[in-house]
Amino acid sequence: MNRGRLTATALILIAAAPLVVASWLYFSGFRPAGQSNEGVLLNPILTDASLSWQVPVADPRLEDGRLANWVLIVLDGDDAEANLFKSRQVVTALGRESERMSRLYLRRDLPDEGGLQGLALEHPGLAVGTAELDALLRELVAAGAPETIQRQGGLVLADPLGNLVLVYDNNYEGKALLKDFKRLLKASKIG
Repeated sequence: MNRGRLTATALILIAAAPLVVASWLYFSGFRPAGQSNEGVLLNPILTDASLSWQVPVADPRLEDGRLANWVLIVLDGDDAEANLFKSRQVVTALGRESERMSRLYLRRDLPDEGGLQGLALEHPGLAVGTAELDALLRELVAAGAPETIQRQGGLVLADPLGNLVLVYDNNYEGKALLKDFKRLLKASKIG
């Protein structure tokens, strides 16, 4: 074999070797262990049509009974007050992107008029609604959410198309949530 053919063969092997190794790793089932989101990605993704939630107060962001942008849903539970506070802080920390994020507090039943006024004063812009929470929580756990949300409550992120995408139990920090939302809103063209 002459020197030119040997050089050409070596160059082809050098170029093809990474492709061969990458293909072998991919088809053998190797996947990187890392993930970039702090919440639990629901699989399968649930839709808000399965929620049957109702928001009794007319909200200017509602379009055909739905919130028209990203919605951070606070689920009622033992830690609901802490989750409401964290959700308010995180949405406020989004800065100008906060216009793309709404908050919804889902309860089993509505508080009395005084309770609604108290929520409105403490959490401006918060929509309060009711839902069959037990059924929703069972669906979320079946789709991969941590079981602790059934007692403690948690947060669920819904996209503008009505898909429930991410679930956060109460073991999250506000900074991690903010990091997730900033990355998501930067990448998203909807809402």
